[in-house]
Amino acid sequence: MRLDFETVRKITFGAVRVCLTGGNVCFYKMTERQLEAYRALSEGLYNNAANTTGVRLDFWTDSPYVAFLPASEGKYEVKIDGLLASFGCREVGKECRITLPEDGHSHRVTLCLPCHGSGGMLSYVELADGALVTPHVFDMRMLFIGDSITQGWNSEYDSFAYAPLVADHFNAESIVQGVGGACYEPSTVEKLDFSPDTVIVAYGTNDAGDEKILSVLDGKCRETLEKIKVFYPDARIVVITPIWRQDQDVVRAYGHVRCVAECIASVATSLGIEVIDGLTLVPHVKHLFVDNVHPNDLGFALYAHNLIKALERD
Repeated sequence: MRLDFETVRKITFGAVRVCLTGGNVCFYKMTERQLEAYRALSEGLYNNAANTTGVRLDFWTDSPYVAFLPASEGKYEVKIDGLLASFGCREVGKECRITLPEDGHSHRVTLCLPCHGSGGMLSYVELADGALVTPHVFDMRMLFIGDSITQGWNSEYDSFAYAPLVADHFNAESIVQGVGGACYEPSTVEKLDFSPDTVIVAYGTNDAGDEKILSVLDGKCRETLEKIKVFYPDARIVVITPIWRQDQDVVRAYGHVRCVAECIASVATSLGIEVIDGLTLVPHVKHLFVDNVHPNDLGFALYAHNLIKALERD
């Protein structure tokens, strides 16, 4: 049986909008207003904001298989009972079918949509006729806001980026609003129809490359964090300063890159927001990165491991 739109919508998590377009199900991690705010900044930022980072179908079923048809290019990953089972589903118009254990038990199926490229769309999702379809039940909610590192840029496996790993550890329903190239920019923040228990904000890497006057960063960071505090007054808000980068000691117009982290931490502290030092999250060794700033999958795993410890400790 092919799942109808309403059933697909009910088992979708990480999307702020789910809609039908031309017979395909389309998913968005950003509101329309947020997308327009990013478009006003640049087309590249808009494209990164329009992809489906963190969006997943997450459900329990007793079907002997699950099949789906991608309607857009990208890497669609499938986890069965939390373990990655398929990561090669990327061709538009080519059905991906995964066999599930037939042991008389229901199994958890997590279909992760692409966090790179133009975003994920599905023509259909299919299970055996009469199969059970029950949305996964989460223990808490987390909202991740940040740049390409939060988006999972250059991860070999999208579900191995730090945000989904952290969300999985806490069994948290999550929205991941990571955007490659993004900086602290208050125009891109909007109150979502989502009540997170924890909001994690992780900008600064691009600010370190772009901001020539720290007072500009101070103002944008302050306005952004003030809006987040107003939007989510009951949430635990955590700011992560930039992680280590391979050109960490290159002196810029404003001085050492650490000045950016110090600026962000100072603003957050003045607003009563918890700060985690990004330099404590990923070891300072080149083989954990694919380039100057983006961790590889091992680097992301260590990022998630150390962030989880910091969140549990505090």
